[in-house]
Amino acid sequence: GRKTLVTGGGAFNEELVRHFGEASPIGEGDVPFEAIVPDATLVQGKEAFAFGFLGLLRWLEWDNVWPEVTGSSMAHMGGALWGKNGLSSPSPNAMQ
Repeated sequence: GRKTLVTGGGAFNEELVRHFGEASPIGEGDVPFEAIVPDATLVQGKEAFAFGFLGLLRWLEWDNVWPEVTGSSMAHMGGALWGKNGLSSPSPNAMQ
């Protein structure tokens, strides 16, 4: 059968993961896919890396919200920076 790797915060929601397989489209000869959830360390690491990257894009003042991914009507920069080097430090673009 088909297998799909499930990562992100939703991977820890057993009910949601179970419904993924049940809701997969089944045509003639198709079988539901099997949702594979990796080790929690991998799921959390991937999530941390992704949000770190989005934070870097925000700090660089680059778009970090894309319509192709989020359904937004346009690409834009989202989020806020807090803490020691957050709002008090200018981004590299502001130093030009």
